[in-house]
Amino acid sequence: MAPHAYSIMIAKLRETSSQFVVGSSDRLLGRSRSSVKMMDKLHAGTKHSIQLGDAPEILSDVFLWNKMFRRDFWDSAVGTIPENVLYEDQETTARAYVRATAFDVIQDTVYHWRIRSDGSSITQNKNSIRDLADRLRVVDSVSALLMSEAGSDVLLAWFTRVLGSDLVPYYEVVPHAGPDYWDALHSGLARIISSMQCLDSEFLATVLKNIGPHEQTLCTLAAQGARGDFESVLCYRTENGTGFEVQIRDNTFFARLDYLDALTTSHPQRMLEIHSAALMPASHVRCDGWSNDGSLLLSGHLYVLGLDSEAFPGDLSVRVTGPTRDLPGIEVSRVQDPHLDMLGNDAYASHAAAGFTCRVCLDHVGETTPGSIEVVVTLAIAHEVVERRHVLNLPPRSLDHNPADRTLRQPIVTDITFDAEREEFSVGVRVPRTLVKDLATFDVALATARNTVRPTSAITTGQDGRRFTFALKQTVWGRQAAAPLSGTYTLRYGTGLKLPDQLSKPVMTMWGLSAILPLEHGFQHAVVSAVQAPSGALAVRIMPPLQPEERGTYNQRRLRDEYAGKAAYRALTDAVLFESFAGKSCTDSPRALSDALHARSPAVPIFWSISDFSVEYPDYAVPVLRGSREWFTRLKTSGTVVNNNSFPAYFQKSEGQRYVQTWHGTPLKKLARHAPTRYLSASYRRRMEREALMWDVMIAQNGFAADVLADAFGYGGDVLTLGYPRNDTLATEDRVSRAQQIRRDLGISPNKIVVLYAPTWRDNVKDASRRHALVAHLDFGRARESLGSEHVFLLRGHHNVAGGSATRVGANLIDVSMYPEVNDLILASDLLVTDYSSIAFDYCVTDKPMYFLVPDLSEYRDEIRGFYLNWEAEAPGPLCVDTDELCDAIRSASGSRAKTYGHFKSTYAALDDGAAALRVTEAIWPAEQVSR
Repeated sequence: MAPHAYSIMIAKLRETSSQFVVGSSDRLLGRSRSSVKMMDKLHAGTKHSIQLGDAPEILSDVFLWNKMFRRDFWDSAVGTIPENVLYEDQETTARAYVRATAFDVIQDTVYHWRIRSDGSSITQNKNSIRDLADRLRVVDSVSALLMSEAGSDVLLAWFTRVLGSDLVPYYEVVPHAGPDYWDALHSGLARIISSMQCLDSEFLATVLKNIGPHEQTLCTLAAQGARGDFESVLCYRTENGTGFEVQIRDNTFFARLDYLDALTTSHPQRMLEIHSAALMPASHVRCDGWSNDGSLLLSGHLYVLGLDSEAFPGDLSVRVTGPTRDLPGIEVSRVQDPHLDMLGNDAYASHAAAGFTCRVCLDHVGETTPGSIEVVVTLAIAHEVVERRHVLNLPPRSLDHNPADRTLRQPIVTDITFDAEREEFSVGVRVPRTLVKDLATFDVALATARNTVRPTSAITTGQDGRRFTFALKQTVWGRQAAAPLSGTYTLRYGTGLKLPDQLSKPVMTMWGLSAILPLEHGFQHAVVSAVQAPSGALAVRIMPPLQPEERGTYNQRRLRDEYAGKAAYRALTDAVLFESFAGKSCTDSPRALSDALHARSPAVPIFWSISDFSVEYPDYAVPVLRGSREWFTRLKTSGTVVNNNSFPAYFQKSEGQRYVQTWHGTPLKKLARHAPTRYLSASYRRRMEREALMWDVMIAQNGFAADVLADAFGYGGDVLTLGYPRNDTLATEDRVSRAQQIRRDLGISPNKIVVLYAPTWRDNVKDASRRHALVAHLDFGRARESLGSEHVFLLRGHHNVAGGSATRVGANLIDVSMYPEVNDLILASDLLVTDYSSIAFDYCVTDKPMYFLVPDLSEYRDEIRGFYLNWEAEAPGPLCVDTDELCDAIRSASGSRAKTYGHFKSTYAALDDGAAALRVTEAIWPAEQVSR
């Protein structure tokens, strides 16, 4: 409960004499609190002594923990709470709502709902058939209650919630579920829809129009029992997003869904009628400062997702509520803003025409009086009104003013400038003299969870100013990159000896700067945009240098549609397009083949797909940015494409084009069709099976991998087992000298013992953003104490895992998750600690010892993923259950003496002799058929 929650609710009941009171709530994840959109909407204003018919939407606030009841009302109208069933509070609160003659809704947050980051709570487990059965049971009981005691408006709100949100999470489980789960969902939805049809002939149609068109389609298909089509729609949403195109005909909104024609289940029309409740508006308003005549300058946008803003502009108006009174009518100018398409997230419509500007006269506001205004933006279109409210803080009259100017208590950013010729930008910061005695000790950095960019120079300006210059060109691990890793960086500061990082405090923006942000500059190797974060801090977005007409989901969809056609592209060329891990690196077997092909046939045009210019690419190759028009052209017209993973879902091999699939390792853990369905999306399975039908050649490290990969992906074509090209560098004559250079680049002295720790990812472990999180069972501190300071640990997270800082993170510990080439780390290390990663099949080429830290072996084998091998019998090193056992094994040097090591290498890496790339290159591109 929030502090003072009970006293607030008691005071309200005493004030109004209502039967119960409903407070708001937010979410608590770790130490972070966040608002809930639904709660913000339901509790936007205070309502006294209302009944359910006055606000039927309050039914969505189904929780008991944010309510307080009068005991006599509870005993007479609410009664007992259902037992031995999940969602027990929904029927209980429904009885309270429908039977109360007066209840209150307040804005105060009275409860913090803690969300378990590991997804282990009962109600987070939507894949449980018990959870689904209890949810349907509650829907039935509440529906029966409301149909007997409530009016049509309440029933409309209830069933809209059930079909539009409550049951939707269960849809996502279906591809991973067995027939019992599907049968329960099918019969439950059929029963719900049948009960609605009994109410009124038009009631069901009205409810369906109130929910999103995808949800309309899914619930209809589920009720009909059409599981195949149901899963096809889910895959479409995964690959294309949950948006949809909106059109207006005869003042009626329709959603156009591309996939309806492909369904085998009959559907009445390709266009689904939707009500305004199913529309998704997007808006933003900002203060741009003051004009010379004293008017406040505002700009912003308001549009409906999926509805083209130029074809359907509507009537836009702005209303402003001041501190003491509403302001008179405001003249609004519509403006073109291409950035709305570049930065927006709507693939189905352009909103470049949705921008607006206006002037607001605020004569009653003093020269420097702080305060705020409420700006209400309204879009009237097709007899419907979309309205959005924004509360804005008033900027000071003087743009160089900052509230902290007189007594500056924290650093503030004053300006940012760009230097196109030098490919750098600089940031000016004012520093409180109370913070540091010597300005030279004040430092800043641009930080994300994955990367930190430090200034290349810093100078003192004036009595309290520092200017920091950031170069796009980066040197990391001794390697040159033309730009930092793409992302949104926050400017953070530090004082003294500690360098600032992602945990340091952010630097706020000055009023004068925030009034002109965002500022954007397109460099040759990156687009840099300075923006103000919601916290008020300066954020710097570093993006790939796509052209304006290539940026944003709308422009990307246009390019995808163009790619799907044939008329816009030339015939196939003799070029080869290489890609590795979705363009995040130029490594692995594709790089080995690229190098070998160029060395033998330098006249062959070679292109490399890169996600941004932080990726190091071969100097002989032409880089093409993923998502650029050039990239789509090369994807369509290159005579051969080579990948170690998969292309996007829309990829379709051109006629006559050749697709070489190298994959990225010999699998120990089951994958694709062999893997349990619970953690593997249906979209991924279908995409890989679809792609496998387009492969012309698959490369495997050994016969075992050839058989397993082919069967897992349903591939029946040619397989080359001539050794793994990516492992050539592990068997070359210069590997010792290369290892020494790599150690120098990592800052490791020659006398250290280097332990490479490379755990694989866990399908069932995700962070707060639902990305796969690092699982590291190795206690580095304990290992350092046990093994001694001569041991240095390299932490290498799997490429599927979020995070990775590319920095030294502790004594004798270096996070190398962002290091581009894993084979360098293999060479630089003296021994490997892993678990179920395919790296073991590569590391054995070196004959260096391997150890396996596997405390969750039984769980991973039997519940999470499953193995192709009997790992207890075949692992080429000791299996350890904890750090202590691992350290004992390392001290006894048992890794390379394991009886299975020699057999393991001869079985899985016998062909990795340093010349695999040459053999594979000759097989795929015979010298006599390729121009040198």
